[in-house]
Amino acid sequence: MQYVTLGIAIFGALGTIITWIHGVIVTRKKISFEIVNAVYSEKLIYAFVMLNNKSRLPIAINSISLYYNNKNIFCEKIPKKILNRTLKTGTTITSREEIKSEPFPISLNGLLGSSGYLLFFTEGYDFNKEDKVDINIFTNRGKIQLKSVNTNFIDDFQKMF
Repeated sequence: MQYVTLGIAIFGALGTIITWIHGVIVTRKKISFEIVNAVYSEKLIYAFVMLNNKSRLPIAINSISLYYNNKNIFCEKIPKKILNRTLKTGTTITSREEIKSEPFPISLNGLLGSSGYLLFFTEGYDFNKEDKVDINIFTNRGKIQLKSVNTNFIDDFQKMF
């Protein structure tokens, strides 16, 4: 009888520990960040990005920055006009679209994602292809620093002018 009680107690303790570890793993902050496309000029970078919340808890992204040469280059938090697209048939305007940068904060529920344009003013920064840039994401649950990336992603940018 004592061995049965001991076995049930050990089984219950293991179950509790496994449940606690599983809870910590699925609720930790984990965000994936991908630059889909970007445009670079000497004064600014605007990038179309995808953000995915891989945690089960909601998260609010307050700001995103590029850390370069010991300085943070923060994205614009207030939506700014990036592009105007106008479709015409002859002289008649059939469609007009205005694309703006993403407003902050960006709220992501658990296991959901979002996409949009981010705008960084880079006047006074000279990107060298050998240098590294850190991407920092500031959230309501703390700062997330993504891996350093080479600035050779600038080669992929389309020239604006």
